[in-house]
Amino acid sequence: MVADGDGAFFTEHRETAIEDQKLISAVYYFHRLPKSGALRIYPLAGREKSNAFVEIEAISDTLVFFPSWFPQEVLPVACPSG
Repeated sequence: MVADGDGAFFTEHRETAIEDQKLISAVYYFHRLPKSGALRIYPLAGREKSNAFVEIEAISDTLVFFPSWFPQEVLPVACPSG
């Protein structure tokens, strides 16, 4: 479990290699309002080789599943109250 505050982010990374056993990753958003941020998932090539991505807004009480080997990042969180 990770609790992010104002300005927090997580640079592009993969949860696992394709050969590993972990197949599915999940992110569950639960927070006080207002808060903003997003999960960005890239194609297998990553953002260095492709400008395509899917961006999922961090809406409270939302559960997101995605393949563990896809590159992803957490965009900066805006939560002025901390």
